[in-house]
Amino acid sequence: GKADFMGRTFAKPVVKTSDEQYRPPRFPPPLEYYQIYRGNATAGDLLAAFELLQIGPGGKSDLPPLDGPTDAERGPILPVPLGIRPVLSRYRVEVKGALGSRTLGVEEAAGEREEGKGRRETSVGGGRLDSRVFPQDLPENELLHPPLNIRVVDCRAFGRYALVGSHAVSSLRRFILRNP
Repeated sequence: GKADFMGRTFAKPVVKTSDEQYRPPRFPPPLEYYQIYRGNATAGDLLAAFELLQIGPGGKSDLPPLDGPTDAERGPILPVPLGIRPVLSRYRVEVKGALGSRTLGVEEAAGEREEGKGRRETSVGGGRLDSRVFPQDLPENELLHPPLNIRVVDCRAFGRYALVGSHAVSSLRRFILRNP
């Protein structure tokens, strides 16, 4: 699609003067979340690192090398440099939704049936509990996990959908199960 205005953010870059060495722990700067604003409303978060490098007397040769594609290989999407890209781990995300009765109590599951494409269905008290499992790569650093946005939609007659509600879970920490 075409480029749309997402909003504005304020960031304080890490400044490197020409007499400083470009090496850890200050450089490259760590990724941080910056809130994006569209007008007075928040429009999301930006995960980024900002640095301001002073060019010394040697010109651009004093700057750190850019590890990435050449101009001919760039195309419309630029890769994140390896020193900045967070290390990812594979997580299994399981989404459960109750189908049927709105007044389901905590009862013993009557039966479970597996279907294709990571889908599992469980009968609970006359209603159905639908479960979908899908793999997702997330950063190992939990501070870099994106929020989980949940939207509940009512499927109505004639192919119409009505938004019932939405919720954003800002931290996934309490939902992550660790192996003992």
